[in-house]
Amino acid sequence: MFMPRVNLERRAAWYKDGEPDAMSPVDAQNSYLRGLTPQEFYFHAMGGREGLIDTAVKTASTGYIQRRLVKAMEDLMVRYDGTVRNAMGEVMQFLYGEDGMEGTAIEGQRMEFLRYNRRRFRDAYRLDLDSLRLGPRLAGPRGARRAAQRRRGAGAAGGGAA
Repeated sequence: MFMPRVNLERRAAWYKDGEPDAMSPVDAQNSYLRGLTPQEFYFHAMGGREGLIDTAVKTASTGYIQRRLVKAMEDLMVRYDGTVRNAMGEVMQFLYGEDGMEGTAIEGQRMEFLRYNRRRFRDAYRLDLDSLRLGPRLAGPRGARRAAQRRRGAGAAGGGAA
C-alpha cells in the first residue's frame, strides 16, 4: 500500500517541522568508499527500495511479453541448410539471424586475468584508497588528514636529504 507524504517539508519522521536540517537537500557528502553517515545510508536505502519496486513492477510486464514471445517461437528451429523452419517445415527465415552468423562466435575476447593467481590479480586490479590523490572534498576528513600526514612526512624526508 502506497502512503503519500503528509508534510512535504520534512525529509524524515525524526525531523521537526521547519527544522533547518530538514529543509536542506539530502545530498551525500561522503563517498561510498569512505563511508556514509547514518542519514546518508538511510536515504540511500529509501532510493534503493523505490528502485526495487519499480524494477519488480516493470519485470511483470516485460516477463509477460517474453513469455508470449517464447510461446510463439517454441516450435522454430534452425535446420542444417541454414533456414529457420517451424514444426510443419514452413520456412520462417531463409538465413538464420538474417546474416547467417553464429551470435556466440562473432567476436572473441582474451581474458588473461582468468589465469592470474590471487596476488597477481590483487596487484593488477585492487584500488588502494590511501594511494589515490583525491582532493580533501572527495577524500573526506580522514582522507584530508592522511594527505596532510603524507605531505609532512615527505617534507621531513625531503629536508633531510637536501
